[in-house]
Amino acid sequence: GLYAARVNQVWSVDTTYIKVTGGMVYMAAIIDWHSKAALSHKISNTMDVLNEALTYKNLWIYAEFNQSKLKVA
Repeated sequence: GLYAARVNQVWSVDTTYIKVTGGMVYMAAIIDWHSKAALSHKISNTMDVLNEALTYKNLWIYAEFNQSKLKVA
């Protein structure tokens, strides 16, 4: 498996379904594997590509702001 020895070395995207009164909402989050921190998240009432696209946009903004090198796993 892949091992993250330091923060900002490996990130992943997780999508979660959350049951709420009246239906479901969907959350997409970017997780740092080393710290287990959620770096970015978006919640939507529809499971659409836009939700994850916006999350990826936040990922790139975060990487640029922190001058991190992105490694896609």
